[in-house]
Amino acid sequence: MSQLYRGALVLILCIAAAFQTPAKDNMLPDNLIHSAFLLNEWQANKPSLIAFTDPRCPYCIKALEKQRRLANYNVYLFWAPILGEASKQSVERFFFCDSPTSKDVIESVINRRQPNCEGNEDRTLRTLNDSMVQQYSPKSVPQYWYAGRRVALSQLNLALSNKQVIQSIAQSSLLKVQWERYNSKAVASANVALTNIGLVIPQNTEVSNKLIYLMGQDKRFNWYIFQNSTPYTKENTEFRMLTNLESSSEATFVLEGKILSKTEVNSVLDKELIRLLSSS
Repeated sequence: MSQLYRGALVLILCIAAAFQTPAKDNMLPDNLIHSAFLLNEWQANKPSLIAFTDPRCPYCIKALEKQRRLANYNVYLFWAPILGEASKQSVERFFFCDSPTSKDVIESVINRRQPNCEGNEDRTLRTLNDSMVQQYSPKSVPQYWYAGRRVALSQLNLALSNKQVIQSIAQSSLLKVQWERYNSKAVASANVALTNIGLVIPQNTEVSNKLIYLMGQDKRFNWYIFQNSTPYTKENTEFRMLTNLESSSEATFVLEGKILSKTEVNSVLDKELIRLLSSS
């Protein structure tokens, strides 16, 4: 999209925002104009959901940690710094990043730190964000809007299947792993219809036969085990370097190319498998 075209759209949004209208007349985000505010890639078969949040709001942070509950929607996240000057300063920094809702920005909010952004301020995106906030004027956060009306999470379709959660995590990965390179580390013969997941473990961690059995019986994943063993193997070293887990001192799961958080581990993996690994 050209700067001139985007600039014209921003001007229209600013004029619209100057006239406070009922919620049903508020402008809805556009998948092209507001693409930088999407938490995941836009999909035509999904309805759109608007979320307003403040980076210093503890409830907002919890909501961001559980954002995969909203995988049935195209989620547009706009920053509404309603909690004071510190919130405004934090939000201002987000627009120096490649995207105000990038993975680094979201993780920085969850971990209560500033994102590592060194670019120039994108004033166009800042104006788009502020226009949406001004139109909807949220007085509390997190706040959600669907089909022109404010909704509670309990009113949304959050009943994701385990398969949907796995697919959502896999699609969010920025790293593409060529898993066929690591066939020697596979627990069983790989099935192209299944999702790939690697377990990276330190040298002093033992893998029980029962754990390997559970992995082999798992009908959702192709399991791979990468152990920091001596002598070092090419596959172990390469995979650890690829995923930046060379110095990892604890067991870590990599789903496709995404390193799983503890929340994600608990949401997609077999509880008995987690228990066996934690007791190793």
